[in-house]
Amino acid sequence: MIDLLRDHLGMLGAPILGGLPVGHGEMWLPTPVGAEAMLDASSGTLTVPWPT
Repeated sequence: MIDLLRDHLGMLGAPILGGLPVGHGEMWLPTPVGAEAMLDASSGTLTVPWPT
């Protein structure tokens, strides 16, 4: 799936993010829907501040 996205969206010059361990279940991290996040493509990090 990531290859398909890369093929179709790569020309935009924007980072493409996939394969994150988010969702429901034992090994998945909860992520608030609609949360603002900071993607640093250079360092390969995604920071999602937890709401307080």
